[in-house]
Amino acid sequence: MANNPKDRFQSGIESAADATKSAVDSGRDAAKNAINTGKDAAKDAAGAGAGVMHQVADKAGDLVDQGKQMVSRLADNAGEVGDKVQRWAHDAYDSTAKGVHEAYDATAKTVNEYTHELTDLVRKYPIQSLLIGFGVGLLVSRALRA
Repeated sequence: MANNPKDRFQSGIESAADATKSAVDSGRDAAKNAINTGKDAAKDAAGAGAGVMHQVADKAGDLVDQGKQMVSRLADNAGEVGDKVQRWAHDAYDSTAKGVHEAYDATAKTVNEYTHELTDLVRKYPIQSLLIGFGVGLLVSRALRA
């Protein structure tokens, strides 16, 4: 199970590639079925006459050529789409990772500054800090009881 963003992106890319391959396979199967249907029609028409048979054979050949061209274009387009999706996902991951690292660094720096300021205040005013802590404790305990 993928828990980090890079694995999820990779999984998404692989899913898109699988879907694209499935679409290409379906297109190829449909083209093959059309070819087979055309061939069957050509065979049936052979008994009807030599002239008609020649026309059907020509049309079947044209359909075969068109089917091959369609499958070829579909495969080319699917490959281009897969490449674009992969580039987009990689760019999105990189920019997100950079933003997260920058936000983490900025937050860590701010927390570190506040920690040093608070430590300096406690050292400068130890009695007052102790009394404030006691007062906050009383308020929290009252709030929890209510």
